[in-house]
Amino acid sequence: MEDRIASLEDKLEIYDQQISKAVAKVLPAAANEAESYQKALALVHQSDFMSAIASFRAYLKVNPKSELSDNAQYWIAECYYALKDYQKAIKEFQVIVDKYPRSDKTAGAILKQGYSFAELDMPEEAKTFLSLVIKSYPNTGEAIKAKEKIDRLDQKSAAATTPVSTMSNAPLLDSTSNIPLAPGLKDQLKANQTTQSPAIERPTRE
Repeated sequence: MEDRIASLEDKLEIYDQQISKAVAKVLPAAANEAESYQKALALVHQSDFMSAIASFRAYLKVNPKSELSDNAQYWIAECYYALKDYQKAIKEFQVIVDKYPRSDKTAGAILKQGYSFAELDMPEEAKTFLSLVIKSYPNTGEAIKAKEKIDRLDQKSAAATTPVSTMSNAPLLDSTSNIPLAPGLKDQLKANQTTQSPAIERPTRE
């Protein structure tokens, strides 16, 4: 029994050595990976978006299977969005949808695609993506934001199609200033307009 125990102890010692060597190799790589990601993220917080994009792309090239690869891709898309390059932002957000469909960033990516189409003045396309968020990710913060955005787009559309109201009820203005006239002067000016020619021109409001 003692010999067997001794033999097992020798084997366990060998395993411990092997594990220690493996950990020693992995830890520096993990440290470098986390450090690279944090440096790229710091560039985002500094609003150095082009440098951040380059850093995250380099990170993905070196760490294609990292647990943070979906986050890195998301920040690339976010940087393009911040730069108002909405077409590129849409494409980069789509990479998340295609490559990381189960990521917790996917709902946000689709939401931002909807926002991007709205910024490009393409409301129908925007609503398509926003509705997809509501349908695919109900009861989430992203779904609430998508619904709010659709409501704003609908309000904007309704306002654009509403006829401009006439100025019949607007206060009568003096021809040389934009100051509304007193009621008595209004009557006098109206009387003069009917008897004098040419009529007093009313300045338009911008």
